[in-house]
Amino acid sequence: MTPYEHYEVEDFMQDEFFIEWVLHPSENSNAFWSGWLMHNPDRQPVLERARAIVSSITVKPVARELADTEVRSIIDHVRLNGFKTEQPVPTIKILFRTGWFQAAAVILICFTAALLIYRQVDVKQVLSQTNNEFIQVSNQSNQSKLVRMNDGSLAVLHPASVLRYPSRFNGSSRNVYLSGEAFFEVHKNPRKPFLVHSQNMITRVLGTSFTVRAFKDENAFKVIVNTGKVLVYADKQQAHKINAKSVTLLPNQEVTFDHNQIVLKKDTLQTPLLLSKEVATDKFTFNNAPLSQIIARLNEAYAIHIVYDHEKLGNQTLTASLSDLPLDEKVKLICKAINAQCSFDGGQIKILNP
Repeated sequence: MTPYEHYEVEDFMQDEFFIEWVLHPSENSNAFWSGWLMHNPDRQPVLERARAIVSSITVKPVARELADTEVRSIIDHVRLNGFKTEQPVPTIKILFRTGWFQAAAVILICFTAALLIYRQVDVKQVLSQTNNEFIQVSNQSNQSKLVRMNDGSLAVLHPASVLRYPSRFNGSSRNVYLSGEAFFEVHKNPRKPFLVHSQNMITRVLGTSFTVRAFKDENAFKVIVNTGKVLVYADKQQAHKINAKSVTLLPNQEVTFDHNQIVLKKDTLQTPLLLSKEVATDKFTFNNAPLSQIIARLNEAYAIHIVYDHEKLGNQTLTASLSDLPLDEKVKLICKAINAQCSFDGGQIKILNP
């Protein structure tokens, strides 16, 4: 457990790594703090308050140096009288000079004034913009939930699991954060890899289908591949490096990650997965099959419940090959064939009567 779990606003404002992230965010620091927030959602209000304050602070150099007596006078004034203002102050401009004492004094002035202004400044707009950057889906039900991301990728989020992802995938990679278990069907994009962060384990793909199981209270995490190729890293920093050490998984292979010993163990599954190509070609090719049979096959493969009117639609028949399609496209094709409508709202898949 990192000390950040126990940080209050004042602690974050004195943390160099945190301040660097707020003022000069990078892909790695964004990934770290987003992952930390996903695993510590109860600390988000504290972090966001500190982030809003740090964002409002700028340091502006001036030609004139401050005398030691002036610096001490400013510190005493702030301590005794506070920082008075009738209007919310969006930016705190600090004057500084070289020298250890002046540098330390500036930090103290900045920190003290910011804490005082924090109680007066309305940071709702800042927090709203920050909160809108990520979407967090928590599945507290007893059924899996479908999550559709803006790049076309899908996740089937299992019960007692949380998935956090950006509203839009900007930058050179697509980063999502999982606590629990989910099946992913990733939209292929060779120029923008898809990374699933699960505490210290990272799963990296370009476009494939796989399952990640990473519950916080379990000693071992697991990645199982259905289609394509997956790279698994036991170190967060390694996933962003070229030629970094990783375990490569192909269809019907899995890796177990012991996060206590930081060890990855690779195995081949004894029974091929239903969605792996050699099985899917047979299992998802239907010839005049009733809808009830097709839905049962989808439920089995994806571990997700599809809602439909069994009495009215169960005997509708379909002839088609669905093996190469992602889940949502499978459902759309089925609905088109039987002249029905489909809905993906609220994490549920529904086939509606024509």
